[in-house]
Amino acid sequence: MKGSYAVYLNEVEQAASADPQILEAAAPSLRLADSAEGIGCLVRLVEGGDVSADDVLAQLRDADGTQRAPCRVVLTDEPLPGTRWMADGFEG
Repeated sequence: MKGSYAVYLNEVEQAASADPQILEAAAPSLRLADSAEGIGCLVRLVEGGDVSADDVLAQLRDADGTQRAPCRVVLTDEPLPGTRWMADGFEG
């Protein structure tokens, strides 16, 4: 849940992974300082990818709307742990 909206984390991951510069994405649920719930998005770019975290956030807001988009995007060079969506589909 994000506010009164039901947001599925895998939908955020899929939307982020639709960008050809994104190798994999993970969307964790966040507990914000004001006790509200939010969504984050960890993103690993393909080699040579040059999209910024702000660019990814803007793309997700355009694709899914502000209420369904994560509140923060963080870029990482490290492989993401666990079950996640990758550019070529689901990896369990």
